[in-house]
Amino acid sequence: KDIRIAQGIRFFSAVITLALLLFAVSISIKDMFVLEKTGVIAYAFDESRSLGAKDQNGISRIRRAKKAVADIDKFPHTIVSAYGFTDRASSQSSFSDNHEHFRKTVEFLVAIEAVPGSGSDLGFSLMNIVEDTSRECDKLTRKACMIVFLSDGENIGDEDTLIRAVKLAERSGIKIIAVGIGEDNPSRIPVYEDGVLTGYEKGGDGGDYLTDIDEENLKFIAEGSDGIYIKENEARKAVNFIDKNLAQEKIEVRTEGNPIVIYLLLASIVPLAIFKKYSTV
Repeated sequence: KDIRIAQGIRFFSAVITLALLLFAVSISIKDMFVLEKTGVIAYAFDESRSLGAKDQNGISRIRRAKKAVADIDKFPHTIVSAYGFTDRASSQSSFSDNHEHFRKTVEFLVAIEAVPGSGSDLGFSLMNIVEDTSRECDKLTRKACMIVFLSDGENIGDEDTLIRAVKLAERSGIKIIAVGIGEDNPSRIPVYEDGVLTGYEKGGDGGDYLTDIDEENLKFIAEGSDGIYIKENEARKAVNFIDKNLAQEKIEVRTEGNPIVIYLLLASIVPLAIFKKYSTV
């Protein structure tokens, strides 16, 4: 009789142990592959000197561009990257789903002339960013691909290159959200040496060079790629546009330290210990 009781206890403890372990594994698998809104988004910052202008609000355009991106970057399952551009573009953070690293890059690496250059060549820079973003989308097989292009719209490049860049974005299925950074009122461009203001950029006539915003270029970029144009304080419109155009895809999600899985594994120790105890009977 005692042997039958021991066998019964071993059987039920084994079943409970196995059930707890299988449940823990099922939770882990469920968390690892989930259906989420995702896509690839490249954030491109104009880093030419004109983005140092403070306009009438006293805050530099480059600082306001960073604030706009902080308000737009609300999608944790997207793959993001930061680019700076002047007369050419350069990657300042590789494509990744690590948004904390992306935000630190934007805060500490995005700066005036971090990419050295003599003004903004919108077409040539955009062409480079479109090509990189298209390759990343193909590599990750992501359906939704976008560029957030932050600039005052001033362009030292030729119009044909800009047209070709926009057409390439359209053919590649990349929608561009053009964000206008600047105001209609002309502003001076400060010149700094070792962090100290030494004067203002001069024009050909020797007077202060004045910069404003060229919305026409930015609207052309957005409309030609089936994207949208917004002003710097209209981040909500960008968030809504991105949310609408991201794709539902099955993605892998990290599950380190899932407390439920840990509790289930700990709970399985008790029936396992009972099983081992009655195995000697």
